[in-house]
Amino acid sequence: MNSDSPPSPTGPDTPVTVKRFRVFCIGLCIIYFLVACVGGAALTISPEKVGLDRTSATLLGVLFLFIGPLFFFLAFIGFHMPQRPGAWTYNRFLLFLGISSIVLMPFALFLLSAWVKPDVLAWYRIEE
Repeated sequence: MNSDSPPSPTGPDTPVTVKRFRVFCIGLCIIYFLVACVGGAALTISPEKVGLDRTSATLLGVLFLFIGPLFFFLAFIGFHMPQRPGAWTYNRFLLFLGISSIVLMPFALFLLSAWVKPDVLAWYRIEE
């Protein structure tokens, strides 16, 4: 491999921060899949069983069924983004989105601190 060719997206030269980011994206996908499942359950389970009125349960179900797949799709795209400066920016947005999840917040904050390091910037072809 000559020095002019781009680094492999999955090769040994991929920075560990990018590999950890991919694990983070899988976590986001799982969380938002579960959000969609909760939305489906809110529409199918009797609202009285969970202490909600029918309007609240329907609104919650529809909202979760909209947000869950949408954010799942956004995280899925982030996992497969190419090595370009725009991908670095998009993936940084996903890290900020991950802060909203109490489960992934520590991991997102850790990745955000490493996201601006020279090896990650170079991998995404961003010149300092």
